Amino acid sequence: MITIEQLKDVKERTAALERYLDIENKQVQVEEEQLRTQAPGFWMMPRKRKHK
Repeated sequence: MITIEQLKDVKERTAALERYLDIENKQVQVEEEQLRTQAPGFWMMPRKRKHK
C-alpha cells in the first residue's frame, strides 16, 4: 500500500517534470502548427515558407 508521504512525493515529482518539459507551452505550439497547416495555400509552395 502507498503511504500519504509517498503520494505527496509522486505529486511533487510529477509537477516538477511537467514544468521541466513545459507541456502546456508545447500543446499551444502544436495547436498553432495545426492551424497553420490548415491555412489555404499552405501546401502549395512549401519551400518559400520559413520555419521557426
